[in-house]
Amino acid sequence: MGWWYLYSCPTKKDLVEHIKSNFKLSDYSVRGNVLYGLYPFHKTWLPDNFGTLFPVGQPDYAIVVCLLDCDRSRPNFPLWGYKDMGEGDYPYYFDCPERLLAKSTVPDERGWRAACREKRKIRLVEGQWYEFATPCHGETQWQYLRQRRSFKRDVMFWRSQGGQEFRIPNVGERYKPTPLV
Repeated sequence: MGWWYLYSCPTKKDLVEHIKSNFKLSDYSVRGNVLYGLYPFHKTWLPDNFGTLFPVGQPDYAIVVCLLDCDRSRPNFPLWGYKDMGEGDYPYYFDCPERLLAKSTVPDERGWRAACREKRKIRLVEGQWYEFATPCHGETQWQYLRQRRSFKRDVMFWRSQGGQEFRIPNVGERYKPTPLV
């Protein structure tokens, strides 16, 4: 469960190519610093007369999640590394593309693929008005907005019809917003 840093991968592209060839991924997607890959494996192997093992049947597919990181402690020679985990480990990264989720053939015992699909359902649109299932600060209709700030990251916030402005974390789970037409 540790990190692997490779001297042979000075760039992120080199690291992705290394992971792709090392895991023999049939399909992959990189989202930020997270790589999602479709890993083929065989459950059954049979030996020949010389003891060499050969796969039997069609391969099964599982999703491997690799967190990518750059160690910049040496400014002239950055090292890229990764930490890999399977979908059975329930990684807390849920933006895996649907094409990879659909191709995975292992049972979704922990519910990670279902969580990825659930997370994708709620897409908040800037400037859109939403109706909350439960009132928040006494109001049910809120507008999703962005506060532009220079030199810092933009801040997303909610404005009610009464003019109240709040940053509301976990709004999808707590208030279940539905868009107003």
